[in-house]
Amino acid sequence: MPADQFSNDGQITIGSLLHGLTDQERAELYISVLIAQTDPTHHPNWNERWLREAVDSFFTYDVNATQLAYLRRLEETEHYTEKGVFDYLYALRQCYDTGASYVGMFEDDVILAHGWLIRTLQGLHEIPDSTQEHPAWLFMRLFNQERSIGWASRAIGGNNEYWIILGAGLGTSAVVLFTRQRWRFSRRYLDLGTLFVVVLILVPGLVVLFFQSGKASLLPHSPGVFNEPFGCCSQAMIFPRAQVPLLARSLQERKEGQIDLMLDDIASSNKLERYALYPVQAQHIGIDSARKTAKEEAQAIWSMAFEDLKPKELERDHQKMVNEYKFWKNQV
Repeated sequence: MPADQFSNDGQITIGSLLHGLTDQERAELYISVLIAQTDPTHHPNWNERWLREAVDSFFTYDVNATQLAYLRRLEETEHYTEKGVFDYLYALRQCYDTGASYVGMFEDDVILAHGWLIRTLQGLHEIPDSTQEHPAWLFMRLFNQERSIGWASRAIGGNNEYWIILGAGLGTSAVVLFTRQRWRFSRRYLDLGTLFVVVLILVPGLVVLFFQSGKASLLPHSPGVFNEPFGCCSQAMIFPRAQVPLLARSLQERKEGQIDLMLDDIASSNKLERYALYPVQAQHIGIDSARKTAKEEAQAIWSMAFEDLKPKELERDHQKMVNEYKFWKNQV
């Protein structure tokens, strides 16, 4: 599974890709790095010996003079919505040519968790085979931000809170009033003043607090692979080899845009499933966006759940999963 673009922060990404891998895991991982600059000698890592020795393939554009001039113009005009798609597609095809069963595309501003590879393989193992009940899938996310997997809205009332409050209030009132009428002794404990406080203050407060606390805080994902037709970002994605030709054609037809939105559109238009692996195995560490996304927005692409991962537990679980890998490796 290769990596794609690379920049000054890329050494951290490469280091985290390799950190902690067993000899067996390293043998099953093919890392390919694209220097996505028309003049690669200007890249600070172009002459880095450690990089060439750490990865399996290290390349830049191999295109004709006309294409190179066009890419240079895209660089100069900072037209990254098109050049970014070209780079993604170019790296994707290089990865496909390695013959890998799965292609992993990693942006150069992420850090991977200890044991990410074996957990990714286990996640791929958990994805059901394609059937009429379980259609084929396009990708599995290794990164997601909580903002993209939260409630439908962050505004009070945007998640039908008012209807929930009304329903809970009417339900509570009905039960209390019925109980007071049926059993007179209950009036000693279920007085109307208490009912008023519960229905008009306590219930609305709890409902609003529940939604304002956020889904990630109250209903975090349990570990495993989940079919999710929503999510954010293309920092770390896994594609099955069988879908790469379709993906390449679709990206080439669309030519420009935001990669994650394009991937979702391709999956939706071709009735392909989208999966996400939890806990997330990648964290976005970039400060600035090559696509000129607003700095505040670029920095907000971040996973709280990743920060809760505990290194010692990751290391312990990693070794356990490696020992069990031999029993199911042929099913991935």
